[in-house]
Amino acid sequence: MKKGTESKFELRDYLPEEVFNEIPNDFPFYRAMASISSQNIGDNYATVTYGIEWLPDAYSDNGEWTGPGYGVHQVDVYDSLGIKIFSHKYGGTSHNASISADGKYVFNMTCLSPEWDKNIRYHFTVYKVSDGSLVYEEKFENCMRDGGNGGVQTISGENIIGYGIKMNNGTSKDFRYSRGNFVADF
Repeated sequence: MKKGTESKFELRDYLPEEVFNEIPNDFPFYRAMASISSQNIGDNYATVTYGIEWLPDAYSDNGEWTGPGYGVHQVDVYDSLGIKIFSHKYGGTSHNASISADGKYVFNMTCLSPEWDKNIRYHFTVYKVSDGSLVYEEKFENCMRDGGNGGVQTISGENIIGYGIKMNNGTSKDFRYSRGNFVADF
């Protein structure tokens, strides 16, 4: 964007409709932070998450990132030969997309709300790698700030995918994928 002309309308092609509609027309886009995070799943797969977030005041008084703002991200998955086998664009922010050890599914917990919202929303999705189809999704309202998490854990040599969400009312929900089985618990 040219300096002085920064607006959400110049980014319309890059923002999901839900994110675009929520951003105020006068939001200051000149402060943004790009990030890349990766996660290896054994020796077989790697996920790479490319993100960009916008905050009106990107850093706290200590020069630290203060939490999610408006954002978008893309997740790419590579096999052991470095060949991209999956790619998907998401609205919101995330840093921990995972692929199952069997290479069948991509898991992602996305924060759809900026940190200053009264209603923090998260969106959990599972996509099938072979055809890119959405096989499971669940949206959550009124979540705790920084209430969504997830990633891969290695327990007794097995890679287990685990994600969780915490609600303001004290409830939580956990998702697990292990040995070809997907389980959700309250």
